[in-house]
This record gives sequence, structure tokens and C-alpha cells, in this order.
Amino acid sequence: MMADIQDMGEVGWLRSLDKEEAEEFVIDESLVGVPALSDMFSLTSSLRSVVNDNARIAFWREALKNGIESEHACSEMFTTLFVKPRAGYYSYDLVMNPSDGPPPQDYESSASNPACVMSLIAAISTHPYALSVKANFPIYHGWHVAQKLDSF
Repeated sequence: MMADIQDMGEVGWLRSLDKEEAEEFVIDESLVGVPALSDMFSLTSSLRSVVNDNARIAFWREALKNGIESEHACSEMFTTLFVKPRAGYYSYDLVMNPSDGPPPQDYESSASNPACVMSLIAAISTHPYALSVKANFPIYHGWHVAQKLDSF
């Protein structure tokens, strides 16, 4: 799945180049027929011809452009990404920056770059093998208690 996502990102980056720039690169045969990530993500694909983006569309276009579909392709993030299967192997966790962050020279292409993380979330959500995408945030019990008290 991660290889598919990286391929979609590379196709998106190649598509963003003008003709002169694109002639410098040889396109691998394995990328023929692979859709760009921005084409798979419904919010950015259906409104490709719209000139005036609303804030939501602009946010996702920038996240993809500066994330997986950029020249650096979030390579450091994918290099250090650790996939940890959960019990039963029906789901998995993605552990990012397992060494507590990248060296400063690799920041742009790492999971410390918010565009890389956001474009990864969009990419996983568009992949046909993914049924859902969830984030595990810490639970603050005090907030839940206050919420329950407010409902009485």
C-alpha cells in the first residue's frame, strides 16, 4: 500500500511539471496508468478546473503539493515509517519519526512536515484497500466527566 501511495505521489509531481522540466525525467514503465494522488482525492480532483478555490480545497491542494506530490516526495517520512500490525492483523498503526524526529536537513521530507502527514492521510483514505482511517489521540478523562455533567 505504501508503494502505491509513493507511486501516486510521483505521478502527481511529474504531472505538475511544465513540459521543459518534464523532459529531463524518464518516466518508469511501472507508473504508466497510475493515477496521481490529487486525482484520486475527490475534493481536489473534481474541481481541477476551478480557478477560485475555497479554503478547504486550497488547504488540500497545498498539502498535496508540499507533501507527497512534491519533489522531495516525503522520502524521509517513508524511509523511517514503521508499520505495526494490531492483534488479529486486521488493522495497523503507522509509527512516524520513530527516532523522535529527523535531522534538520531532512525536515522537509519527514513526518515533522505537516504537509507530508496530511497528504499521507489523504492518500491512505483514497487507497482501495483502506476501509477507514482513524487517529488515536490521548483521552483526557476530565473532559469526558465535564461533558457528561453538562448533559444532565
